[in-house]
Amino acid sequence: MDRLHGVPPSGRDETDRRRLRDVRCSWLFPILTAIGAATCAVLLYVSKYKNFYYDEWDFISGARTWDLKVFFLAHNEHWSTIPILLWKGLFAVFGIRSHLPFEAALLLTHLAAVLLLFTLIRRRSGDVPAFAAALILLLLGSGATNIVWAFQVGFVGSVVFGLLAMILLDGKPAFPQRISSVAIALLGSLMCSGVGLAFMVAVGVELLLDSGRRRFLVSLVPPALAFAIWFVIFGAGIPGTPGAPCPTCASTGFGADIYKGSIGVGYLLSVVSFVAYGLAAAASGIVGMASVSALVVTVLAGAVVIHFLRQQKVESWDIGMLAGAAFWFGIVGLGRGRGGAETAADPHYLYVGAVFLLPILADAVSSLSWLGLARPVLATGLAVALLGNSALLTDAALNQIDLMRTEDAELQTVAAFRGSPDMAVDRAIDPIIMPQLTPRAFFAAVDELGSPVPPASLNTLRDLAPDDVDKTMDNLFGGALTVRTDDSRSTLGMLCQGFDSSAGVTLTLHVPDDQWVTLRSTKGGEAFLLELAADIPQWVHLPNVGHRIIWLLRLQTLAVSQLRVCGSSPLQFERGSDVHMGEAALFTFSTGWSAVADPAAAGRKSLRVSAGAPKTGGAFGSQFIPAPIAYDLWYRVRASNPQGVMPEMTLTLTDVTANVYAASRTVAPREVGPNYAWLLVSSHFAPLSGHLMRFQANLAASPSTDWYIDQAMMVPSGSVPINPSSPPQ
Repeated sequence: MDRLHGVPPSGRDETDRRRLRDVRCSWLFPILTAIGAATCAVLLYVSKYKNFYYDEWDFISGARTWDLKVFFLAHNEHWSTIPILLWKGLFAVFGIRSHLPFEAALLLTHLAAVLLLFTLIRRRSGDVPAFAAALILLLLGSGATNIVWAFQVGFVGSVVFGLLAMILLDGKPAFPQRISSVAIALLGSLMCSGVGLAFMVAVGVELLLDSGRRRFLVSLVPPALAFAIWFVIFGAGIPGTPGAPCPTCASTGFGADIYKGSIGVGYLLSVVSFVAYGLAAAASGIVGMASVSALVVTVLAGAVVIHFLRQQKVESWDIGMLAGAAFWFGIVGLGRGRGGAETAADPHYLYVGAVFLLPILADAVSSLSWLGLARPVLATGLAVALLGNSALLTDAALNQIDLMRTEDAELQTVAAFRGSPDMAVDRAIDPIIMPQLTPRAFFAAVDELGSPVPPASLNTLRDLAPDDVDKTMDNLFGGALTVRTDDSRSTLGMLCQGFDSSAGVTLTLHVPDDQWVTLRSTKGGEAFLLELAADIPQWVHLPNVGHRIIWLLRLQTLAVSQLRVCGSSPLQFERGSDVHMGEAALFTFSTGWSAVADPAAAGRKSLRVSAGAPKTGGAFGSQFIPAPIAYDLWYRVRASNPQGVMPEMTLTLTDVTANVYAASRTVAPREVGPNYAWLLVSSHFAPLSGHLMRFQANLAASPSTDWYIDQAMMVPSGSVPINPSSPPQ
């Protein structure tokens, strides 16, 4: 076996002896295994803070029973039998007391994908290109979701089985001995996720174009038939089939995820654009770019074309890999393309795209020289790709610390108030990060599998972030707040307080749980909570949580003259002002946005939207009713790289009632700085009387840099933000 310094086998011409594919090193596989194991161990360690997240709660709340139907129902249009089996096995052994076993299962699957990719490329393009490609996949930060989120074991499992099928078919396998093993591998890929369809296409195209192995196409028939049967019975969600949620419900799964409008030229062009953007994003991600780089795409595409021209042919497997990648982004684009081509750059799509593109790029590089300047140039290129991807992977592994702290606080709050009479047990605990999980489902899961959070009580809740606890309480008990009009009921014995509301008033009342408060105005009018009728009392009952707590009841009124408030205990209240402020980290936000720790922010947390996020995303705060006076609107923002000149961020006050912007400004990164400053969005505007408003930030374009929003504030016109941490601009 020739050594790494590149002495070629005898008998080859001088040109061949200088190619990278001719360098042989038998110990690269054990080295790769050791590096992979160490990397996975580090990732597992840094991920120890994680709890179950989003789709994972679907498996916990819906896949615990041993009903045969559970194993075949589609999850987000994917056939997920093998992931469900894996998770059920982990439930049986570990319960859900820790997320680590589930993350470990994903990392082991990812390591298997890395080693199989190395094996496949090694056969086709040599040891060194295979080693480089495998290292890139190992640290593929641009596809980090499939490495650091345990739920993605389905996608990565499909990759493992798909690569195994390709290896079994590589070279000149014996016929028909390999047919059954290839069919089983492809079936396994399909039973993990829809990624298996892309591998079916890649393998099918490769065999179709290779006359010597064309007879192996028969190995695709059993998995194709199995998938077709599964799709009709379970995947399409057709009414009357086991996959339908109910006899009269509309289609679910795949059928509900495909474009519902007319399929015209515009729609087809959007899918083509999605495919092109996905391929470009996958190529850029391979070299560690967080967004599409035209230069990188041009260089890599040029290298592949030159390679094909030099060898004067295109291998059937090259075309198969490219077909698999194009099909993958195409089938995703059928439904996701509605959100714009940029959606194709989502990390869990890029991981799959990179798996298909890496063998093509490795083969193109394999024909390059290993002598002279080529060696340091290639080594530098690999180092840049690994460093870029490592940075992205590290960020992805750590960027949910604050989110998980919020989730843990929410789950502990739910646990502490278990059994409360007025808890909405069938309402989502958090509609953003756990929309699938209700208190009822959570209690059933922890009773069977243990709790992923520490035991909670009213005392332990005091150690958690107050905003997270309050938000959960408002979400799960807010619906139990009742308002009644009752003129016959006496307020005798209640303690009352009068307020002048001739110009409107904002009050925050401190009320014990399960208590009544009565409101009576001398003039009818609107209030942000209820409609006040003239001289008719409104009785407000605070939710019963089964514990002695104090609710904060915020009441905003318009001009209702005199307002009388009575309670069964001495009233404590705080009077509001005409200043309205929102902490951006508490906003409701979409994909690409996140609440992150930020020492420079007023509350030590800010709202971040990452570079390359889909332009359809946004974030918004709680609703409020401001007085109809003249205001100025300010936002405290910064951009990590304030060089961009194109407008990207739209900062607004949104009139929810009228569904329009009451005030807005779209800004480019260069209009803000790398440090926080108050930005004047709009001045001397008056919101419409009685309309609900909210602070809202939207993207006007996919951002070129990371944006951070600390606070939004609306102050009477001519004023400046209260206690600004930096001067207004």
